[in-house]
Amino acid sequence: MPSSIPSIPPTTIPSSIPSSSPTTIPSSIPSNSPTSMPSSLPTSSPAPTEMGLCFSESNLIKVNDERKVIKMKDLRLGDYVLARNGKYEKVYSYGHFEPNTKAQYLEIFCSDNHHPLEITENHMIFTSDNKAIPASNLCVGDKIISGSGNPIVIKSIRRVIRVGLYAPLTQSGTVVVNDVLASCYMAYESSDSMKLVADYKLPYQYTCHLFFAPL
Repeated sequence: MPSSIPSIPPTTIPSSIPSSSPTTIPSSIPSNSPTSMPSSLPTSSPAPTEMGLCFSESNLIKVNDERKVIKMKDLRLGDYVLARNGKYEKVYSYGHFEPNTKAQYLEIFCSDNHHPLEITENHMIFTSDNKAIPASNLCVGDKIISGSGNPIVIKSIRRVIRVGLYAPLTQSGTVVVNDVLASCYMAYESSDSMKLVADYKLPYQYTCHLFFAPL
């Protein structure tokens, strides 16, 4: 080979090429630690359920057997309970049967009544003029109907929390509870009637009984 052929020197890497060191993560990027929950969040304890169709478990009800008077929680399907006009009627079903559920009730004290009626707000009670109205519409001094059919006066009303939701259903849609004639049904508004067309209204007692009464 001729001696004049130049040699090929190795290429020099420029010093300005960035090194392969890993990029530093800025300290401002949030960490993956779980977010702290505010201390004001509610606890896991369930709030009382507010239902519209029930009696509490401690209400008393008359049955047509050797037990005579029992608590609502001890009532069973097939029992015969005192209803309207002094008749005993069979409990054929329940609108609600929830022994372990808490609910808010109206506790209604009446004249000649040692045991106050505990009933949810929208459950209906018969007044002395034979209208079934939501319990929430009643006031102190109003007259309702006793189990014997006589008018009794409301002395006081207060709110209480109780365990148990019970709504027995009878043939007539009525039941005597704590010596007060009550409906088996609820009103779906704070009224005794459902407005249809124009000024025509249909009582909730009639409407509910139409759908729930046994054939």
